[in-house]
Amino acid sequence: MKRNVLYLIILVLLSVIVYFLYIKKEASPYSKNEANFTVEDTAKISQIELLDMQGHYIKLQRTTQGWTLNDSLTPRPDAIQSILETLHLQAPEQTVPASYHDNVIKALSGQHIKVKIFDGEKLTHSFYVAQYPGVNNATYMLNENAQQPFIVKKPLSNDFLGVRFFTSLQDWRDKRLFYSTEDIEKVKVQYTDSLQYSFTLLANNNSVQNDLGNAQPANAKFVQSYIQSLSKIYCIGFENTNMQKDSIIHYGKSLATVTIKHKNEPSHILTLYFRPIDKGTKAQIKIDGRNYDFDSFFGYYDQKDFVLINRKTAEKILRSYPEFLKP
Repeated sequence: MKRNVLYLIILVLLSVIVYFLYIKKEASPYSKNEANFTVEDTAKISQIELLDMQGHYIKLQRTTQGWTLNDSLTPRPDAIQSILETLHLQAPEQTVPASYHDNVIKALSGQHIKVKIFDGEKLTHSFYVAQYPGVNNATYMLNENAQQPFIVKKPLSNDFLGVRFFTSLQDWRDKRLFYSTEDIEKVKVQYTDSLQYSFTLLANNNSVQNDLGNAQPANAKFVQSYIQSLSKIYCIGFENTNMQKDSIIHYGKSLATVTIKHKNEPSHILTLYFRPIDKGTKAQIKIDGRNYDFDSFFGYYDQKDFVLINRKTAEKILRSYPEFLKP
């Protein structure tokens, strides 16, 4: 009996939370000219623009294939979900108290991110977000052309919302490699110094061959497992500003080149290089008399991005020809 009462209390509490978060929509006491920070229907958003005072610019566009980042890149799905959820739930709680109004204006003038929201070609929202939390972790926002800043919050939360609006391209980029919604047709792994382990896998008919001309039927279960693992390949990060980039690409010790072809799409190519040791190196491997980092590799992806990849991720990709022949 006591247990049933407890369940009933929990159900009532959950119902109240759902009601206030998703059903009850109280009219805001502030006009949109003063505090237009909430997007009631995020499905109508066609574009989000973020601009900081250092000139870093992020453009997120909704397309029929999904969201794009700065016209040609893919944004992190979790970051897109986070900013959409924040835009939908955030609301002005109160105007900034007069006692620290001037300080907030100075803070917004010194460090802010300008946010612009579009519905089709129409600009629907334009406001400034302080980059640093205020008193009691408050988030300060100021509508464009308005005079009065507001404290903005999400329901039942005291989170600083400024972290949801950021302009680092590296942080916005999706770190998945070889990602596609299409099926993989072909995988080619060419080891720099091991022709007998290199292979070309044709996924459609489960056949594999090496660079010595040997072709065999492949183990179907192993092929399926390998193909599935290639849909979850992530780099640690992008190293395009790394000072070693050009010298490693042109003169570095390469491990292998991986080419993956998806149906109806151009191939993606990743060349992996042994990473020279540095102060952060914990484990080392010696090759041709030179020490390299044993826990990570550099990679050159699609002749465009210099990336950092950990050893476990590299091992998912770099299988060998004999493995596909095991019963």
